[in-house]
Amino acid sequence: MENIKKLKTINDESLEQIREMQSRMQQLQSDLIKLNQDANANEGIRNAWGLYEKAVELRQSGKIKEAIEALNTVIRNNSTHLAYLERGVAFLEAGNYDASIADLTEVLKVQPNMRGALFHRGLAYMRSGNFGYGRRDIEKAAELNSGFARKWLNEHPGRGVTGKR
Repeated sequence: MENIKKLKTINDESLEQIREMQSRMQQLQSDLIKLNQDANANEGIRNAWGLYEKAVELRQSGKIKEAIEALNTVIRNNSTHLAYLERGVAFLEAGNYDASIADLTEVLKVQPNMRGALFHRGLAYMRSGNFGYGRRDIEKAAELNSGFARKWLNEHPGRGVTGKR
């Protein structure tokens, strides 16, 4: 009888150890899944950054439509204020001023003093006929030491892009 009690105790202890091991294995599996997800997310970020860099090259080489399409993908997969800035500038260059203003406003929600976003949004406002908002943005960019904004203000004292006072 004594031996049966010892065997039962050993069996119960073994079952408890097995349960603990199963629990640890489930936690390890969960941790491994999370690590894989994080690795996939990091890969997605690297891919988005590469596409962002390609979009910048496309825009700078005059391939505005292709740049916008690439930036749409970047923003859909991993939106950043830099992608919105680049697409806002591309929309400005394409003459889509409302879309440019919308994207550059998104940038300024995150970085309210980003000189490039202020300057380019100012140009988009000016070109869409909203001279007051445009001049205000360009003046703020100049106050933040934007050389482009200062140059523009020196070339357009009191006037909008169209030359109207």
